[in-house]
Amino acid sequence: MDLLSGVRDNSGAVPPIDSWSESGPFKLWSQGYSEGLCTIDEMEIPMSILRPWKPYRTGGSVLYIDSAGRKHALESAGAAARLSHMAERDENRGYPAIFVPDLPGYGDSSPALTPYQIAAWGSMDRLLAFHSFANGDGVLAMQIRSAAAILDEIARRNTLPANKTVIVGAGIGGVIAIIAAA
Repeated sequence: MDLLSGVRDNSGAVPPIDSWSESGPFKLWSQGYSEGLCTIDEMEIPMSILRPWKPYRTGGSVLYIDSAGRKHALESAGAAARLSHMAERDENRGYPAIFVPDLPGYGDSSPALTPYQIAAWGSMDRLLAFHSFANGDGVLAMQIRSAAAILDEIARRNTLPANKTVIVGAGIGGVIAIIAAA
């Protein structure tokens, strides 16, 4: 068995996007900023989207996955914000569209604190493991499938060549990015 088929066997087939919606963009220097929401397997996944504002050209797409959540990736010139080059204004250059989702268990979708965390066995990292066990599906596998589905949808919607769509990750998001890309 090769590595790629082993990944597919362990994370499952890439599901289709059930729905995709975006707010109207507002201008943020050379970018249009909007909020998006996609639904995959009945899970709602919020995302922030930065797209070059006209007259600036799109130079591809980047799906950025940060295990600290999309707020961390964007605020205070976070890595995803820097990738957008939003403060640059060269009309002869192509700028990437940046998609920053909060995958299940990250950022906006992280679980709320519970009273059970007082017990030694009740920490947040174990709560995700308990949910994975109860659902019969690993959180990491859900994140990989979600990232792969979003990546497919971005490539389809932007009608860009495959070599113009990139997936990047920070923290465990890097592992998810590598496996989803495979």
